[in-house]
Amino acid sequence: MVRQAGGSRRPRRLSAQAGTTPSAAGWPVSAYPPAPLGPGGGDTPVGIVEFGAILRRRWRSILVVTLGFTMLGAAFAFLSKPEFTASTMIFVDPRNRASFQIEGTGTGGFFDPNLVDSQIVVIESDTVLQRVIAAEKLGEDAEFAKGPGDAQANVLRHLKEAVKVKRPDRTYVVEVQVKTGSGEKSARIANAIAAAYLSDGRDTKNETAQREGNWLDTHLKNLLDRLKEAEARVEAYKVENKILGVEGRLVGEQQLSELNRGIVEAQRRASEARAVLDQVELTRRSGRPADTSVEALRSGVIERLRTQLTEVLRLEANARTTLGPQHPAYREIREQIVETRRQINEELSRIAEGASSAYQVAQANLASLEKQLDQLKREATGTNQTLLRLRELERAVEAQKAVYEKFLRDKEQIARLTVDTPAGRVIAPAIPPERRSFPNRPLILLLSFAVGLFFGVAWALLLETLAQARTGGRNPAAPTPVSGGWPALARPAPPESLHARLPSGSKRSLFGRKQASAPISANAVLTRPDCEYAREIRRFAGDLVASLDTGTTSTFLITGVKPGESQPVLTVNLALALAQMGMNVLLIDGTGRPGGVKAHLPAVRSPVQIDVNGQPSLVEALPPAGVGSLFFLPYGRVGLHRTGTRLPKRGACAIVLIDGPAIGTPDLERIDVEQVADGVIAVLPAGSDPAGTMARALSRRFGSAFAGFIEQAA
Repeated sequence: MVRQAGGSRRPRRLSAQAGTTPSAAGWPVSAYPPAPLGPGGGDTPVGIVEFGAILRRRWRSILVVTLGFTMLGAAFAFLSKPEFTASTMIFVDPRNRASFQIEGTGTGGFFDPNLVDSQIVVIESDTVLQRVIAAEKLGEDAEFAKGPGDAQANVLRHLKEAVKVKRPDRTYVVEVQVKTGSGEKSARIANAIAAAYLSDGRDTKNETAQREGNWLDTHLKNLLDRLKEAEARVEAYKVENKILGVEGRLVGEQQLSELNRGIVEAQRRASEARAVLDQVELTRRSGRPADTSVEALRSGVIERLRTQLTEVLRLEANARTTLGPQHPAYREIREQIVETRRQINEELSRIAEGASSAYQVAQANLASLEKQLDQLKREATGTNQTLLRLRELERAVEAQKAVYEKFLRDKEQIARLTVDTPAGRVIAPAIPPERRSFPNRPLILLLSFAVGLFFGVAWALLLETLAQARTGGRNPAAPTPVSGGWPALARPAPPESLHARLPSGSKRSLFGRKQASAPISANAVLTRPDCEYAREIRRFAGDLVASLDTGTTSTFLITGVKPGESQPVLTVNLALALAQMGMNVLLIDGTGRPGGVKAHLPAVRSPVQIDVNGQPSLVEALPPAGVGSLFFLPYGRVGLHRTGTRLPKRGACAIVLIDGPAIGTPDLERIDVEQVADGVIAVLPAGSDPAGTMARALSRRFGSAFAGFIEQAA
């Protein structure tokens, strides 16, 4: 054990020495920052356990606030005037038009969201709603006519508030919802709105069609007058320029066309006559018998003479063989042959004269027609400028006629629009609802309960925060156990002594039964930094550091009032809390029992040399657990055995914590406490009276060395 010279003394104030760099080896280091030095030096985060403890302590406040909000919600739900919502569905026909359009425009195969949105605005317009007010006599209804000022304005305003129009996405259907104090009235007004909307559409369409029809009648009369004037100018121009026409065509054009056809026909005839003449002349010059296969010699006389010649030639050949050349019959046959050929030649001459005459007539006719064509061409050339002006006047007539016919078709469309075809149709009429839409009592009760619970918890946290602020960070509502087991208010601790009150090792359930909780580990400050135990240990460590003097090492002996108290666990957690604050702490096992400090430390330890009150001492270095360093000295050794190797040196040790024997045991009686420790910290069992006889007994036992006590809750 580390002994310090001098007599009885109070703990001296020391400044925290710089320690080693913290690491996670061996100790699970917390992500929370170190606790502030001194009492009330900062706020600690509230964990689930602390939050549950606050709720248990403030359950009455939470219950009052929750019940208050729930009762307010119930009063609102049961006292509010019920409202009923009825709805009707209207299909908006995208093919309907309120005015005539250009021909050829179809209904379209695409979705036009602007059409439905526009119709929603029309349904909500004052024009449609005024129709509903007049039809349903809402001006006499107290629900709509209430309010100061103009009655009509009040009715319209209340009706707009009661009506809601919406549509499903990407459809041509709109839903009209009406909310009133009566289900039958809501359905009646919803159906009236649908009927007013459709009637307004029909009336608007008919009015538009009538207005546009009147305008078209006036415009058609003007167009007809201008068309007649244009046609009169065309006829006057024809008469003035002696331009005649038959069946829509000019006489000159018809003559030119007929002369062209006549010339073609004359040329054909002249060519045929010339061909016949050439064939006849060729046959006559060749001296051969006429071939009736030639087109020009297809004559009945030639055919008969050729047949006769063939028969005579056959008789002549037979007579020459049988009778001889000198026979009279043979000579008679030869004379017949000569006569027949003469007749054929005469017929050919006659055919040639006819062909020549026909060719001359065709030539003369062709020349005459060509002469007439030349004359007509000369006349047409002279009238071209006149015809240009005529064509211009005729085009003006055609343009006027096209416009006039277009307006006639538009008038026919307007006449069709005047038929009573609605802009849409009602696909789901409104029916009186059986259940109210407002208020939704179960939902309101549930929401009021949830809101009341939220504000109740918030009010409990606020009260807890205000209470801790009044008591300097301590919980004034924390109970102090008494022998009877019922909690009592904590009494103030003896003056100038450190005091900590650890939380209970068990917790109460919702029905008041105690439930065992997990045992506190020796490194709870690191593993459970937000629990009440760790926070109370860190607060006590801050008070302890604030009470120290600077300059030397301070030694504290931690003892229990009775054997079996968990002093080693408390000692190790207190050392870890001091190390988190930047202190170099030396732990000394002062009991040597199996469940002592050594059993709660990491197995990985290395020998190092530190300074204790200016004197070097060999101890075991523990893994870092904070800004400061932790060292350990086993039971019964003033220092570790020296080895041949040179050990590393660490800084000065600021605090020494000795896990000592319990009060009343022979081991503690053999220790000169005032020589060994600067202060004694006593661990009181549950149910002790820290402000009564227990505190006076501790003061008599340890005198001025008594530094404070740690009270364990029941």
